Amino acid sequence: MRRAGGGGFGTGARIRWLGLALALPGLVIAAHLALLMVGQHAAWLERSYRNRWVFKDVPARRGALLDRDGVLLADDQPAFALSLHFREFRRGDPVGVAVHGANLAAKAEGLTDNRYRLVRGAHGPRAAFARMMALPWAWLQRQGIPAELSRDLRFYAAALLGGLLEIGRSRGFQRLDAPPVAGAAAAPGAPLTLADALGADDVAALRAAFAERLIELERLDVAVRGAGARRGLWQVLEQQRQRLWLQPEAEDVLFTLARRLEYDVAVRVALQAERHPGLTLQPTVQRYFGRVPGRDDLASLQAFVGIVRPFWREDREAIDEQVEAVLEGPVLAGLVPRNPDLPDTFQQRLARVARQRVSLHYQLQGRMGKGGLERAFDGWLAGDPGLRLVEKDRRAQERGLWSALQVSPGRPLRTTFDLELQRHLEDALDANPCGTHMAAALIDPRTGEIRALGWRPLPAPGETMWRTPATHWPKSGMIGSVAKPFVLLEQLDAMRRGRPHQAPIEFRECGGKRSYPVRGLTRPLGCSGTHGALATDPVMALAKSCNVFYYQAAAGLGEGALRRAFARAGWTPDAPTEQTSLTGMSLARCTYTTATLREQRAIGYGTQANVLHVARAYAALATGALPRLRVVAADGAAPQRLDVHPDDLAAARAGMRACVNGGTARNVVGLAELLVLAKTGTAEISTKTRANNAWFAGYLTEARPTLAFAAVAYSVPDGQHGAEAAGHLIADVLRAVQRDPTLRERYVPGVGGE
Repeated sequence: MRRAGGGGFGTGARIRWLGLALALPGLVIAAHLALLMVGQHAAWLERSYRNRWVFKDVPARRGALLDRDGVLLADDQPAFALSLHFREFRRGDPVGVAVHGANLAAKAEGLTDNRYRLVRGAHGPRAAFARMMALPWAWLQRQGIPAELSRDLRFYAAALLGGLLEIGRSRGFQRLDAPPVAGAAAAPGAPLTLADALGADDVAALRAAFAERLIELERLDVAVRGAGARRGLWQVLEQQRQRLWLQPEAEDVLFTLARRLEYDVAVRVALQAERHPGLTLQPTVQRYFGRVPGRDDLASLQAFVGIVRPFWREDREAIDEQVEAVLEGPVLAGLVPRNPDLPDTFQQRLARVARQRVSLHYQLQGRMGKGGLERAFDGWLAGDPGLRLVEKDRRAQERGLWSALQVSPGRPLRTTFDLELQRHLEDALDANPCGTHMAAALIDPRTGEIRALGWRPLPAPGETMWRTPATHWPKSGMIGSVAKPFVLLEQLDAMRRGRPHQAPIEFRECGGKRSYPVRGLTRPLGCSGTHGALATDPVMALAKSCNVFYYQAAAGLGEGALRRAFARAGWTPDAPTEQTSLTGMSLARCTYTTATLREQRAIGYGTQANVLHVARAYAALATGALPRLRVVAADGAAPQRLDVHPDDLAAARAGMRACVNGGTARNVVGLAELLVLAKTGTAEISTKTRANNAWFAGYLTEARPTLAFAAVAYSVPDGQHGAEAAGHLIADVLRAVQRDPTLRERYVPGVGGE
């Protein structure tokens, strides 16, 4: 019998239905968990590893560049980069806050919102601070101006109070919401201002704190400029403010102020980080370039050393090549751990993430050499970054290392330069201002290794440095009489081998200017001196630089032999020994033109070369073999024999010795004592301006050649010759070598000091 009003269910039935209702969701949850644990185990395991595993890159240190004695030319050094985030600066630094708040106040008055600036002057930060102190108190209480403008002014006023009084922005708002100090009153007829509401004591404290912040920024400006930045702190701040005014979205871009901040400045910024909102220190590695002793930089050598710059957007292809080189097949396979529980897609994803991480490393931190040795040996110097696959905990802290690609630092590179010798060359160039351009080179005559190389003028900051007066002549590079020893060698070789020639004994005597008529010329050729019978003596004709001797030699030798004479020196474009490049630098190709009269070509007209070409040729006169120029000891091929008889080579050397001892170089002091063999040269390059190229080339010492040299002063006035304009420059260097005990032992052993 049922109870009246019963629903047909007893208590037990209701409990069973309730239990079933509760069990069904549990069964659904259990089934879903089973599906997750069994059916989707791999997918969720992969997601777990994605959250816990991350690749971290380790930057490589670039290899050092050294001179021949191991002195640093360039090296990586740890440094601190200082960056600016302008949005944080204008919202957090009291100086930035004052300027932007003052501009908002000007806008509220109906004036321009670009009145106050981050510059020294009438509308600079001090004026902006004064304008903020004069803000009407009613504006800060949301009265008298639009609500949005009042809200912004309250923000900047609170930030200014909080920053200067070091109480924080929130308490700055509390000061604005509190009643004015007791007895606060405005001047008669004027509204109550922020300064009135705060009181005299607080305003004095604010003014002193603001002045202190300005001093700190001034010091930072000096430090930024001292770190070699192209623009100072104030200049960047104002540029960023103007940029914000025109492009509001641009203020979130991080701008690098200085890439190499002095350590003491970096420490001060780090310890007072809360006082410099928007300024960020980033540990980094910067390329440090050494200096020639006694100078502030590498002077002429900077062009050959090159520079190091970050990868740019257009270097994407180079970045991809670097990534492929670092993560070649086996390396990448070793980085990606093999887990049989994970699908192949996850292994592929890890490989893809590794590539992306290395690519991002090169985009953000990668550097490449530009010009000179930094570019030529970039792969040797750069090294490869490392990569670590680490596991993180839920607080993003590392707790395990799964795999690692060891960082591969760049390797050092030793060059052939001798910085002490370079110092003396730079000093000599500074002391001999002849012509509009000058250049000089000193090389090892046996190996072609460049020991010192200099020129003037040096490039101004920002100018392209890769084309120099030592590698490319400015207008005309005609070499003049320094060509004569090679014409003499061809003359003597033709006599020895029975090739066409005219015997010197049959040459006419030298009668001076306009004494040698040539068919087809209305005006006879001539010689700068009147050498008489010396024009028939090969040795003395070279010593006195007698043109008449060489006119007649060219007439007897013929076209082919004359070209062979210049090819032997490496001065013709078709010569197998021609050298048009040097590691990291290009060299202008020598020119040899048949358009110039053959007789004039025999005295160096129509042939153009630079000091490196000429020094190299004179190294061949010293050793009998033409070396290949090099700036790295292991670079270059074996010297090329001149293929002339030793007696003929001895005759050319005798002429160069006589040039120093009584010939055209007799007035260059100190050469004879050092046993120098040399030749002067003067080439008229303009009949209109009567300008000349003045040359001097040779080697020391006669018994043991240690240095071959060449110097040129381009476009010197008429009347200046090779001995005066270029010879004295080389003599200055060699005398300095003689005074230096180390260099004397190295280059002129057996010759005493002064």
